[in-house]
Amino acid sequence: MTTKNCWNDDTEYDFGEIVGSLNQYLRLRATPVGMKRFREASELEGIHRLRRPPSPLTSGRIDNPDICLIYATPGQMITLMNGLQYRNYKKYTFTCVGESACADSWGNALRTGEPSLSIPCYAERKFGGVQDDELLIALPPSYLPQIVEGLATLSRNGLRYPNHGLDKSPLASLAQSYGNR
Repeated sequence: MTTKNCWNDDTEYDFGEIVGSLNQYLRLRATPVGMKRFREASELEGIHRLRRPPSPLTSGRIDNPDICLIYATPGQMITLMNGLQYRNYKKYTFTCVGESACADSWGNALRTGEPSLSIPCYAERKFGGVQDDELLIALPPSYLPQIVEGLATLSRNGLRYPNHGLDKSPLASLAQSYGNR
């Protein structure tokens, strides 16, 4: 599925390929979701199967989402952030306002045009099926290729999800990244 991004460019994204790559590198349990703002309620009438609760990014029902939502465990999320920061490092600061994760995540991402990480709120857990060990990142689609590129490079360098367990030494990954010193 190829679609256009509405964040000030005409780049086309193959969300099927991007989500496939995210799953390859992060082993996500939930499919990333695309969200779009509409000026008029009548614009929603043209969306096929609008009432169906899951609206995954790969469904193709929304042709150019404003933002994408990715639910992931803390280990997956830090690996995602490492992929995001690999080429063009930037320090990100995230907020928590308590029970309103929507404002922290997708509301903030829509307002700023930048990634916004949050802790899903009670309503997302109770009514949305979000698991207790999941975090949420909302970001414009234009960040996804950069994340996938960074994850691919990190994987080639030996940093992969899952990173390290209690039974695995990090020395092999460190040696590949830093050499045998």
